[in-house]
Amino acid sequence: MKKKVLVVEDEEMQAKLIVNTLLKEDCEVFLCEEGNYAVSILTLNKFDIIFLDLNIPKVSGLLLLQIIRSDSEQINFNTPVVICTASSDQNDKAQSLQYKANEYLVKPILPEKIRETVAKYI
Repeated sequence: MKKKVLVVEDEEMQAKLIVNTLLKEDCEVFLCEEGNYAVSILTLNKFDIIFLDLNIPKVSGLLLLQIIRSDSEQINFNTPVVICTASSDQNDKAQSLQYKANEYLVKPILPEKIRETVAKYI
């Protein structure tokens, strides 16, 4: 059975890199470019892993992470969440880990790191 992955990324080049890498790993990939759409997708689908940019339109990545982790009845409450961001700011990292992100990766993210991360959590 294919691994089901949600990628929430609005930067086109980074989204293509993540999605193409995941497709080569035989994953079923859902791509959202904004937070509102991601919220809708997350209420309807159970994912094996989520790659989440912090700086996305409509609903920030950090708020989206809080939504995922705030309700134990939510179907993705325990799904591994990997933050993928251009921010190397320690406060962003601390907040992400406080809200129970599993990984914090700073862009640019190489395909090898994406494959390693998927293998680690799935």
